[in-house]
Amino acid sequence: MSRRAGKNASPLPLFVSTRILKRFLTRFSTSEMPVKRVRKSGSKTLSKLRAEIDSVDRKIFAAINERAAVAFEVMEEKKRLAKSVYDPEREREVEKKIVSLNKGPLADGDALSIFRQIIRSCRTLQSKGRVSYLGPEGSFSHQAASNMFGYSSEMVPRKTIEEVFESVATGSVSMGAIPIENSTEGSVGRVLEIIAENDFHITREHYEKISHLLLSKTGSLKDLKKIASHPQALGQCRKWIALKLPAARPVETSSTAAAAVMAAKDKTVGAISSAHSASIYKLRIAAKSVEDTPLNATRFVVVEKAIATQKRDGNKISIMFSIKDEPGALHKTLFSPLASAGVNLTRIESRPSGKKAWEYVFFVDLEGSLGKRKTDKLIREIESGSSSFKVLGCYFSGDETRADS
Repeated sequence: MSRRAGKNASPLPLFVSTRILKRFLTRFSTSEMPVKRVRKSGSKTLSKLRAEIDSVDRKIFAAINERAAVAFEVMEEKKRLAKSVYDPEREREVEKKIVSLNKGPLADGDALSIFRQIIRSCRTLQSKGRVSYLGPEGSFSHQAASNMFGYSSEMVPRKTIEEVFESVATGSVSMGAIPIENSTEGSVGRVLEIIAENDFHITREHYEKISHLLLSKTGSLKDLKKIASHPQALGQCRKWIALKLPAARPVETSSTAAAAVMAAKDKTVGAISSAHSASIYKLRIAAKSVEDTPLNATRFVVVEKAIATQKRDGNKISIMFSIKDEPGALHKTLFSPLASAGVNLTRIESRPSGKKAWEYVFFVDLEGSLGKRKTDKLIREIESGSSSFKVLGCYFSGDETRADS
């Protein structure tokens, strides 16, 4: 074991020492910013100032790679301790430290933006593997996967949700980034069905803020006769379309990026998609923020092949179960044990089982971690009162409040 991964190493995957943070923020704060340099106007030539920036950039780059090396060694220690790579609480702790160390002139928001990308890139070193997502390139799933794993990860687009799951099941990728729920339109039913019917584990979640653009070849609303997008996106923009383009015909596509591909081929098609898609497919923005509510976010989960030993590292547990057809069964099986254990229920949803008429499967999210006596006792109680039961995953909850894009 390396010296850094020994007794004095932090067991946290996103460890960064105060020394390295101070070095970063000192270098960023003395870069090309017009605070103290305004008073020295004319004291240095432009070429000398640029040479100074080049020198600072080399030091920043060296510090970034030093951080990446530490992150890689911490990954080895995390493997030894059987700890999860992703720890959102630690990320928030690092972000608070960044703000406290930043003395300007770089704004706190800019410093955080820089460090969040560094954190994502270091996380990629810690969780190498191919990631599939609902494509094509430029979709919101692509955006979410990139925000979770960094742009240096190998991203593998798939045409349908089913193909994303299939690529995980066959082992052609190690993980799949799946949209499971939207704050406006609710759950993605097909995703829940596939998870229920197959052996997958949820290992992570992420909230992505969704702001839709209407894209087209000409950028003019008057040219549009069709509005194409994923069914969830069309639903999220239903009122805007009815108000602004009542004569346009909605066309469902497999993803928002697939709609952008359609719009790039036909000037009468408008695509509800993203700025990333606009750039990739050379489209113009006909309208911005066409979603019906500004509080529009999608919850994504990372799924992996189920293994014999369920992960126990996290603060959120997802389960699914069906109950016996008798009065008070749901209260007896779920609500009464929850109240006795003092465990918080964060989500519950039911869907037809597909196996028997009027039989339902319940999908439930709980606060807690497997391996804790209170939580394990609760899980056993719920399972004992169920006709079928499965733990879908134990993982760290995503940050709903940030939901950055």
